Amino acid sequence: MGTPGYAAPEYFATGRLYVKSDVYGFGVVLLEMLTGMQALDTDRPTDQHNLVEWAKAFLFSKRKLKTIMDAKIEDQYSPKAAWQAAQLTLKCLEPHPSKRPSMKDVLEKLEVIEAIHEKLKVFSFAELKSATRNFRLDTVVDEDGFGFVYKGQLDEKTLTPVRAGFGKSEVFFLGMLSHPNLVNLLGYCRDGKFLVYEFMPKGSLHYQLFRRNSNFEPLSWNTRLKIAIGAARALAFLHASERHVMYRDFKASHILLDEVSFFCWLISSNGSSYSFVSPFSFV
Repeated sequence: MGTPGYAAPEYFATGRLYVKSDVYGFGVVLLEMLTGMQALDTDRPTDQHNLVEWAKAFLFSKRKLKTIMDAKIEDQYSPKAAWQAAQLTLKCLEPHPSKRPSMKDVLEKLEVIEAIHEKLKVFSFAELKSATRNFRLDTVVDEDGFGFVYKGQLDEKTLTPVRAGFGKSEVFFLGMLSHPNLVNLLGYCRDGKFLVYEFMPKGSLHYQLFRRNSNFEPLSWNTRLKIAIGAARALAFLHASERHVMYRDFKASHILLDEVSFFCWLISSNGSSYSFVSPFSFV
């Protein structure tokens, strides 16, 4: 009925479990992910055996929080995102079930945290030239009113340019929000006003719907519905964000499709306004 270290306090006090007891367990897992420590570990000093009992006090201070964050990922998150994740963890670990958030609220907050971008890589113009082999014509994958979209190749972990065939991180160049249905922004370059995004290998919805080659299989009804749902989720996220982002140029050519899931990823074509999320792309 419950694993020590993860079970909610009401179970030990009354022997009863509630829906919000799951939220407590989720909070323990969040704490494990933040710290890289197991919920129970007798190899740690005695006062640290139980992670929640020991680490909870560190979640109330930004300075103290930094001391328990997993050192293996210290260069992968922003302080703001870590702090908000810590505060969400605290809410999940509230002693009384009624004070814990619902999992719906937890999910919404996690998506907000995911949208925080403070660790974008700053690319040099030379790096973009190298990744696209001096912006060769055969690296151009698209063009719109704001310029060409190039495909280049980066190392998956370091995001440094590599030779074709050696990189695993495909991205877009073009000139801030994050969501499972928004193309992930990896970085930017001030010279030339480039933005660097993930590469979506299936191209745009416009391409898949209207290409003239009769030898390809058209998008199925179920796939079209999945794409519509993905696009709706992305727009709903933008509209519900704190800044009430308005896309303003929504069209099939701005919906990019993932190779595996075929779910849609929204991009925009104007990097100058926060009303958009704009593209550029890479391998």
